[in-house]
Parts: sequence; structure tokens; C-alpha cells
Amino acid sequence: MKQDKKGFWGLHLYPSGIQQKSHISHFVRKMICFTLIELLIVIAIIAILASMLLPALVQVKNMAQSVKCISNLKQLGLAFNFYNSDYRGYYPHSSSNKTIYGTFSWYEILADYNVGGLKYTNAKTVRCSVPNKDNPDAIPYYGYNYTVLGNQLAPRLEHCAAPSGQFIVMDSKSFLVATYNSVNTYFPLAKHSRKINILYADAHAGGFKVMNELNPWGNVWCEDPNNATGPGCLGRWSASVTGKSNISQSGWWKFKIAEAR
Repeated sequence: MKQDKKGFWGLHLYPSGIQQKSHISHFVRKMICFTLIELLIVIAIIAILASMLLPALVQVKNMAQSVKCISNLKQLGLAFNFYNSDYRGYYPHSSSNKTIYGTFSWYEILADYNVGGLKYTNAKTVRCSVPNKDNPDAIPYYGYNYTVLGNQLAPRLEHCAAPSGQFIVMDSKSFLVATYNSVNTYFPLAKHSRKINILYADAHAGGFKVMNELNPWGNVWCEDPNNATGPGCLGRWSASVTGKSNISQSGWWKFKIAEAR
């Protein structure tokens, strides 16, 4: 015999509760289905927003790495100034600085790598945080301008005709960088969104955006017949051995070599 009592849902309740259970189960199933649809819509919206924001986040990350790189180069600029001041204006040789502790490269002389370093800066400032994508296991050192600073007696700062345009250190595949592409290891490297960060002789640092990442020196599309460098190209060194044409637009060699000896 059924009881004529109405439950919470306004339904007749049976002793077994079968009708109430069946109705609630159906209601719960409808609620669950509706919730899943909403959840899928929310997930889809989040995925769309993430796909839109990801390039912006990558760009922000690249900008942060570039700023850190510029900061490192500025610290290196101060280290070179200290060296110039202590050694009659000369720059360190690129890779054969002889000391009582052995033969050191330019970055080992400037930084606190070992007991023989002059400790003008620390080891972290001589490398970029962005690795070489072609060789991610290689230590990402900055490249020292081997073209002009790789001589046994490097030129002096006071003989630089245009310190604000003279390349000293830049992003590179190695701890040296040169103007000839016969040695691929010495190639400049655009690590920061097609930009090469460069330290100049006056100790300022900045980014140089290249037109062709595979050939940042410039080519027939970047140089005119007179070897004048076009925009977006570092330009090859075209100075003569005697230094007659050593003041170029490219920034590789702006020293008066005849007066540097």
C-alpha cells in the first residue's frame, strides 16, 4: 500500500523510494552532461587563447634574453676599459696572452676563470645565455674581433678613429669572430630575433638586425661595387694591409694601424 506523501521534489514517495531515485538519477545525468559540455567549451577557449598568447610569450622571453645579453656586453665593456687603462690603452690579444700561469685567451684574461685572470669581470659575462642552435652543446661565448684584435700586438684604443662604430665583441659561434667566412667557426650569429648584439669600442652595446641570417657579413645584395655596406649587413672588411683604407662603414676595422705600433 503506497503512502500518499509528497517528497522534496513534489513527487509521491513509495516505501521503496524507487520513483524518487529514478527521477534524481535522470536529473543528475542531465546536470553531468551539461557540465561536461561547458567544460569542453572552456577548455577549447583556453586552448585558443593559449595559442594566441604563446608567440607573444616567446617574444617576451627572447627580449628578456637579449636584454641580459646586452647587460653582459656592457659589463664586458667596463672590463675592457679597465684593461685599456692598466695596459697603456692596448687591447688584450685574442688567444695568446702569455702570463706566468700559462697562455690565456682574451676572456680568460678579463674574467675570474682561474688564478691568472685579472678579474675585471666574472665568467658569466663572457657568454650569452642563448645557445647556438646549430650546436647547442657548445659553450656560447661571445666572439672577439679577431680581424683587428688578433695581432700579436693589438691596437690601442686611442688610435681608434670611430670608437662608437668599432666592433669589439659580438654574438658568434665561437669566442672569436672574423670578417672572412672561410672559417665557419668564426661566423657572427644572429641569436636574438635576427639581431646580433655587439659591444663597441666606446663601451656601449646594441643590437644589429641583419637582413640575411645565413650571411650577416653582406653579399652582392647588400654591398655596392665600392664595398659600402648597405642597411642590415655587417659588411666584410675591405681595408688594405697597410691600413690605408681601414676606416670603413662596416665597423670591422676603424683603427689607424700605422699609429698603433
